[in-house]
Amino acid sequence: MKIAMLFLTCVFGSSVLAGDSPGQEMPSTSPNGRFTVRQSNEAELAKLGPEETSAPGVFDTMTKKRVCSIPDDAFNSFTEGLRVVWSEDSARLAFNYRAGGRYNTITLYKIEGTQFIEIPSPEETLSKILDAEKAAHSKSQGLKPGVNERRIYDAYTVLRWVDGNTVEMEAESVRTVASKVENEDELAEVSASFRCTAKFNPKTKKWNILKLK
Repeated sequence: MKIAMLFLTCVFGSSVLAGDSPGQEMPSTSPNGRFTVRQSNEAELAKLGPEETSAPGVFDTMTKKRVCSIPDDAFNSFTEGLRVVWSEDSARLAFNYRAGGRYNTITLYKIEGTQFIEIPSPEETLSKILDAEKAAHSKSQGLKPGVNERRIYDAYTVLRWVDGNTVEMEAESVRTVASKVENEDELAEVSASFRCTAKFNPKTKKWNILKLK
């Protein structure tokens, strides 16, 4: 059996929270200096006050209160992959993080009153586009539809906030499927990737793709 070796790279957004080496922890501060993201660095957490600092999250540096929790999956096994992207007005933030060995995902928040609340993710909308592109790629290689696929990698990444409801993103998906070539089994790669601008509609709670590259 011939096996194709795949080498994949994903570029994350700005405001790096994790350090250069796994396990190193660094703070990330909002553009206006009002909010700071902390992991489990007790020395840094202590600077914000003795209360409301027991769990990692986003903290208000004025009130010393935790105003947003960091997604649990970001702390299960892959803390070194966590990144945060702030909007210019500090009212929005997105977490890019690794939620599994083959899966990078996102969680988005907006400030409402004194707390950050979660915004529905555009991932479902983007995954439908990826699936359509992978199906086209599979067809172009002469592969039969409905063939079992093995997930190699899925990644959704926020690059920047364009405005309060709009983000620039990258999405990528890679699969392998078995195909017959000269009586031998070979793994064929089926993949899709794109960069886009996506806009959230607060009324419908849905995402619209404004520009696809």
